[in-house]
Amino acid sequence: MHELNRDSGMYEEILTVLGICYLGKLTVSLTWSAIQGFRAHVLSRILPSPSIADTYGRWAVITGCTSGIGRAYTVELARRGMNVVLISQNIDKLSDLAKEVEMDYSVETKIIQVDFSEGRSIYQKIATELDVLDVGVLVNNVGVLHGTPLYFTELSENDVWDMINVNVGAMTMMTRVVLPSMLRRQRGIIVNLSSISSIKPVPLMGVYAATKAYIDHLSQALSEECRGTGVKVQSLIPGYINTSMIKSYLPHLTQNPYLVPNAEMFSRHAISTIGIVDRSTGYWLHGFFAYFMQLSPSWVHLRISHWLNRNVRYNIINNERSKVSQISKHR
Repeated sequence: MHELNRDSGMYEEILTVLGICYLGKLTVSLTWSAIQGFRAHVLSRILPSPSIADTYGRWAVITGCTSGIGRAYTVELARRGMNVVLISQNIDKLSDLAKEVEMDYSVETKIIQVDFSEGRSIYQKIATELDVLDVGVLVNNVGVLHGTPLYFTELSENDVWDMINVNVGAMTMMTRVVLPSMLRRQRGIIVNLSSISSIKPVPLMGVYAATKAYIDHLSQALSEECRGTGVKVQSLIPGYINTSMIKSYLPHLTQNPYLVPNAEMFSRHAISTIGIVDRSTGYWLHGFFAYFMQLSPSWVHLRISHWLNRNVRYNIINNERSKVSQISKHR
């Protein structure tokens, strides 16, 4: 009996120590996250910030700039006096956006029309066009997401290559194009648009989430590599933003402007964090979602996200079938 009590007491002590260690880790993590969040979303909006153009360079390059977050970043950076290089696929939309920011903000613009899904062949053209410019900011925004949550075996080969070439290839190669000149000038910032889905695997969005995890991981590695050089690399891991991509995927989420801000609101918040933090959700409320996602066990997140995406997939497919049925009846 004495031996049993002694063993029981020893196990209680071990569990107590483990509990204290876990609480200590949780406290440190929560405190550090709170400090980073305060710096990024409070101090950055209260304290006067230096001009982005004066700090990093006169030209900003934005990929995927004709809609959503890319367009909002373009307009906000132009409003702050940055000349902008607009890179996207649709020449008409590029021309319209260039005229708009030139007229509204009296800045210079440059248009580069490319299709990022073409892969390796386009980057020599981009490098030649950018070589003569003082590029201070690069916003790697371009990305693709299939409109319906799909199991991996349901993805077409084109879907897979588009996500690899656009989400992974564009960010990597655009960074490779501009980073050497930034390092020579000892100034510049690269902003890479990842996603909150990069934190944990997401069933039925597996390839997309994996490409965003790649962006986040490479951004953090480059941020450390560039430490002390005058060049910064920022990874943005936002939650849902009210863009056409999300409207087609989860339209009901866009009804709450505070939980799901529009691209303009998000970009104003996110740009204010430039030079303040190297990794951020960009929007203060999304920071809470990201923190609790990181705390949750992976298996819990996997089960819940699988269930949610499966239901979304079911609803989208049923709605599409209903529309087809209605059209058939009218005929």
